[in-house]
Parts: sequence; structure tokens; C-alpha cells
Amino acid sequence: MIKKINVNELLFSDLLVKKPVDDVNEDLSSDVRGKIILTGSRGCGKSVVLGSREVNSVKTEHPAILTRFDGAGMFGTKDNKYFNRSFIEHYYEVIMCKKFLNYVKEYYPELFSSKFSHLDSVTTSRLMEVDNYINNAMFKDCDIRQKLFSGEALSEMLSIFRNGTGCKSLTLMIDRFDWTHNSDPRVQDILKDYFSMFEKVIVTSDDSTIRSDKRKKDLVDKGFKIYGMEYSTHLDPVSEIVERRFKLDDETKFPIDRVFDEDYLIMIEKCGGNLDTILDSFLYAETLHNWDKNKDIHTILSQASDEKVKTLKQYRRMTKGPKLHI
Repeated sequence: MIKKINVNELLFSDLLVKKPVDDVNEDLSSDVRGKIILTGSRGCGKSVVLGSREVNSVKTEHPAILTRFDGAGMFGTKDNKYFNRSFIEHYYEVIMCKKFLNYVKEYYPELFSSKFSHLDSVTTSRLMEVDNYINNAMFKDCDIRQKLFSGEALSEMLSIFRNGTGCKSLTLMIDRFDWTHNSDPRVQDILKDYFSMFEKVIVTSDDSTIRSDKRKKDLVDKGFKIYGMEYSTHLDPVSEIVERRFKLDDETKFPIDRVFDEDYLIMIEKCGGNLDTILDSFLYAETLHNWDKNKDIHTILSQASDEKVKTLKQYRRMTKGPKLHI
């Protein structure tokens, strides 16, 4: 079974089951403007939806730019002498600019060469300065020559991009928004400043509390639309995703044709629609089957999913879940 594949590889492979992904993106395209929080169980395909949206929107009238920031909290939880609000804001402005320039370089190379080369050099220099400050500020005298505020440099880049492409709208997509910098409310507040620079914003969230009626109402009152991902809880897309992983693997000997709809439905319920856990369960089931080919397939699948769900629960008990602060 083919299991280990990143989102970028998946988007350009025969393993991608396109219809449910396209259906979600069609729903997300109903409005050109707005702020959307894409939610659902972990591993339900949110990252795939955003990745597909970015690729399919290139050189259209409505480009969508996808980014993700480091989840590690390297600046601590409170402002201090070295890493305060001013520096953190500058840091994310430089990172945001670099990510945007990488997007333009990959998908609009001619425009990048003609309009962005100098800005890329300036941004690279700022990035090196930031890295030097992070690594050395506590040990020797160093500083940032000019701290930027959110959008100070990016706004110029966006203007050049809009003029160069003639696009009618721009969408900012931030995957795993609430994981950024250990769910730091300061950082989420800084990143929120970028929302007004784009016609549309889509962020993904794994914070389960936003599905409650009270929290959902609060976010709607703040201008957000909540979109719940559901295809990972439906039989047809899940079974097709799993079957492709086996059928496109020339070395697999697992009898996937002996897996019934009921087996998939039980697996979906046990795993809570987490496609990663479902695929892990099938991968483990393949191993168990190779050890004992006479054992009942349905028993093997039940045993495998129980084990993987147990492991996932143990892991989550040891880790802190994300929290959305916007």
C-alpha cells in the first residue's frame, strides 16, 4: 500500500481522488470575497483542498496563495527584551514576503524576473538579518536596522502582482493557522492584520471548540464563515482513496477486494473521519495479513484500526491541541 506521500506529490499523482476535493473548492468559490474558516476532524483533507485550490487558480482571474507557518514557539509565550511584539511583527512580515515571492517565482517566473528580482534580494537580506538576530541577540550586541510593520513591504508586492497579472481578486490561504507558534494569540493577531489585504481569506483550524454553537456564533459575528469538511466521513470517497493506495502499488498482496462497505463504515467511525489514521490502519492491516494470510480480513481490519486509534489517543494525551484565538 502506498502511504507516505506529501500533499504536493499527491496533487500531481493518480492517488488523488479529485471529485470530493473539487466539490469542496466549488463550495468555497461561491463568494469572491469573505473570510472562511475551514474546519473538520484532523486528517480530513483540509490541506489537500487548499493545495488543489492554489494549483488550479494559477494564472486565473482569482489566484489563491497558500502558506503555512512554523508551529514551534521559538519566541516564548511572553514578550521579553529580545523578542517583543515589534520584532515578532517584523519577523512575520519578512517571512510573509519571502513566501509570497517564492509563490510568484514558481508560478509566474516571467513576472518575477521582470518585477520582483530586486525585491527578492532585499527580502533575502532581511531574512538573513532576522536569522542572525534570532541566533545571536542573547549572546552579543546585534539589532534589526529597520523593523517593518505588517504589510509594509508586502503591500507593494501585492500591488505589483495585481498590476502585472490583471487579476480581479487575491485569496490568502493559511493552512494550520491555529497551530502557528504554539497557538500564540499574539501571532494570530499579527497574522490577522494581513486579512484586509486580500479579497478572500481561507484558514484551516483543528480547534474542535469552534464547532460549538456559541463559538461558531461568535466567529460569524466577527465576519467569518465556518465551513465543515465532511467527505472523509462518507463511504464513497474514503473507499476510493483507500483502494487507489492499494491498486496503484504493484507490490501489495492485501486482498482489498474482500473489504466490504461495512468494514469501511466501521473504520470511518472508529477513526473519526481522520484519513491519516484510516490509511495507517489499512497499512497495519496489510502487515498483519502478511504475517497470517489465513486470518479473517474483517478481524484484521478491526484489530488494526483499534491499535492505531489507541496509539493516536495516547499521542494526543501527551500533546497540547491547537486553539483559535481570532
